[in-house]
Amino acid sequence: MESIKKMSQKESQFVRILEIVQNSLHQAGLAAHNIGENEYWSQTIPALLSFVEYTDNGLFGEVEAKQLDNAGNTITIKTPKDDRLKKQLQNVLDFLGLGYKSIGQYNKAISTFEDLIMRFPDEEDRVHWRYEAGDSYYQAGNKHSDRVEQDKFYNNALSNFQKVLDINSKHSLAHDAMYGQLLCYQGMSNEGDVYYDLLKKLVMDYPRSNHVPACIKLLEFGAVPDYNDKGKSAYNAYVADTKQIEKLEEAMKMYTRSTDKLGTILLSEQALTIPFIREGRSTSLTVRTNEVLSIVIDNLKLAVNDVPQNASKRTNSMQQNH
Repeated sequence: MESIKKMSQKESQFVRILEIVQNSLHQAGLAAHNIGENEYWSQTIPALLSFVEYTDNGLFGEVEAKQLDNAGNTITIKTPKDDRLKKQLQNVLDFLGLGYKSIGQYNKAISTFEDLIMRFPDEEDRVHWRYEAGDSYYQAGNKHSDRVEQDKFYNNALSNFQKVLDINSKHSLAHDAMYGQLLCYQGMSNEGDVYYDLLKKLVMDYPRSNHVPACIKLLEFGAVPDYNDKGKSAYNAYVADTKQIEKLEEAMKMYTRSTDKLGTILLSEQALTIPFIREGRSTSLTVRTNEVLSIVIDNLKLAVNDVPQNASKRTNSMQQNH
């Protein structure tokens, strides 16, 4: 504000007009994103492009230019020095990429998300941008009739999806990225060992993913005919493990609801009779199992210590009656 006070009246009016333009163009992208209709995206994309152009030209504030090597080519990228403008630019480029995707201009979407990643390589949102770049490559591949060109897009999609998993395998988009890889392998008709292993990995690593039902179907009937027996075996193992986990969680719920020490012992003993727990088999679900089981066992010990000898006799009598 001090700098505006020192300006002439015309200069200060111009600065305020620029602020209005800057915020209006940013809001246009936000509105298009919230509405999500293709027609609105088509009308908004020119405004978003104007925002990027004005920002890069320093119209909204100072920018810092950097020289980067991109596949042997030297390119110049610009980032605003002001944090608020920097965030707005990230939003606008994100909206722009999503807009291009929405209207089917996948090559432009790819360029936009890759531009975002180059400008802001360390931002937390780079996982989202990587995923969107991967999905744009995949969608572009689907539109190609030439098989060689199609596979190039699928391979680029695979690479971007893998980077999502490499950056943060626990990110909310990680399971979507892994499923995207499966779709790429399907598109390339490459449903061999890698495809099958990835299919099983998604089911086991992300059991709550909305993609699991489709993956289970593929496992149940076999990813491809050659893997039919393997698929059924993996599916049955997955179902068995899941059922054991459900039993354990139910035992834990019963335990937490129990206020009677004697009832607590009986319920905990029921939990310990589950073969999955007793055998301590090693699966990707073991960590989760052990966490719940350790609580059951620890509290069982406390309960036993608190119960008098005559209560222990009553326990044995009740078990015999059952």
